[in-house]
Amino acid sequence: MQSMPLAPVDYAFTGPMSCPVTFAFAYPKRLDPKRLERGLSQMLAALPWLGGHLRAQEDHSFSYEVGEQPRLALEVARSHKTFEELSGAETVRVVKSVDGQALVHARLTETPSGSVLALSMSHALVDGFSFFLTLSKWAACTRGESVEAPPTARLLRPSEEHVRAASEALAERTLLETSGLFWAEPRPEVKSLPDPQSLQLSAKEVDALIKRAQRDVSEKLRQNDVLTAWLWRTFGAQWWSAEDDADVYMSCPVDVRRLLGAENSAAFGCNICGASVRATYAELQHAPLGELALRIQRSVAAVFTDDWQKRIAPLEALRRRHGPRAAHRVHLRHPRRGMLVTNMSRLPLAELDFGTGAPVGVRLFAEIDSMAAVLPARDGVTINVFKPMTNVARLPVRDANLPRPSARATQR
Repeated sequence: MQSMPLAPVDYAFTGPMSCPVTFAFAYPKRLDPKRLERGLSQMLAALPWLGGHLRAQEDHSFSYEVGEQPRLALEVARSHKTFEELSGAETVRVVKSVDGQALVHARLTETPSGSVLALSMSHALVDGFSFFLTLSKWAACTRGESVEAPPTARLLRPSEEHVRAASEALAERTLLETSGLFWAEPRPEVKSLPDPQSLQLSAKEVDALIKRAQRDVSEKLRQNDVLTAWLWRTFGAQWWSAEDDADVYMSCPVDVRRLLGAENSAAFGCNICGASVRATYAELQHAPLGELALRIQRSVAAVFTDDWQKRIAPLEALRRRHGPRAAHRVHLRHPRRGMLVTNMSRLPLAELDFGTGAPVGVRLFAEIDSMAAVLPARDGVTINVFKPMTNVARLPVRDANLPRPSARATQR
């Protein structure tokens, strides 16, 4: 049995609303389940943790555990429904990142128009990059190609000095200002997956948005930040209109592999940090688009100029002081007046060829609401927007102070 402790960031993706990375891909031809299973077995030799489980340890920590011969079952199903008609439950079992549960679920569904291949992976184990790294290697193995094992060590571990400093200053405000994360009541259980609203922006429309925003500021803007600012304004104005002129927030996950050395540029894991920015509701409505985009851009840039260990340390200090369940009160976006945007417009869809060609359709299934995902399209981008759900409580935040220190204050 192999065991690997979770890194501090991983804990934020355990418990309720743990946001597993879940996608489904439509193929116009039938995929051979036996070939897929052979490729899966070969891929597990390079990435054995995919065949593992999440395990609680006696020292109030969690680890990934996998046997000497990792196994990951591929469910095979048939349906008379099309790719668009299949519900989330009919497409794949969504991973629950809790003690004893598998880290990955995979399902192949034969449909009248071809095949649907869907995977759900624990976000504690993988981020978006690692999810598609896994799929690319599985596809290569299925095509009969050999693959190399990427680095799999959990790299985002702060020094003891950083953890001690974070423990002394552990508070709701410092968690936000240092880590870009939010402290509130425990995340609620997800009763049903939110249905996304799908938007299509052509390359011409995206270019027009960037030019419009760039007129507002002298600093060069990135496409990702302009799209994020546009989504923040467009949907925030609808979602938070009853909040008077309170602060509203935009949060983004940031891939930090380039901070970990060239040898880790393709590292497998959850190698992300949070970046959050705020504005008043009036500013969200009336500030120039370029100014909002620049706030987001500078917040993301700060992740790379700050000490990443300082950003991660509060999460480790929180776990040591209050145990792993404290992470259930850590939110990726403000739980009442916040939006999360993840940009995956550069996904390597052409590499997801399991022998019959690239997928012709992509669907994202998300547990978290009040979020948007930017995905690639033939012309421009497709944006899936998950509006606030009525069956998820809007949690109070202003009075949700961090718990007081306990006897486990020095626990590791």
